[in-house]
Amino acid sequence: MNWKPIAGGREHFNLAVKGQWSKLTDAQIEALAGNRMALIGRIRSVYGISQEQAEKQVASWVKRAATTASAP
Repeated sequence: MNWKPIAGGREHFNLAVKGQWSKLTDAQIEALAGNRMALIGRIRSVYGISQEQAEKQVASWVKRAATTASAP
């Protein structure tokens, strides 16, 4: 999955992350700086889930975002 379109625009990324994982604070999201592994780690920490679960959530989110971005 291509991460670049997701992390490409920082403001868009921050809003999209906040929309998906509302427990993350603005400061936590800003500190991610578009880094996929940092996002996975933060989701694990805040939501108390496994690495595998967090990776699946992020992969699903990226897939939906890519589908939405390519829709006419």
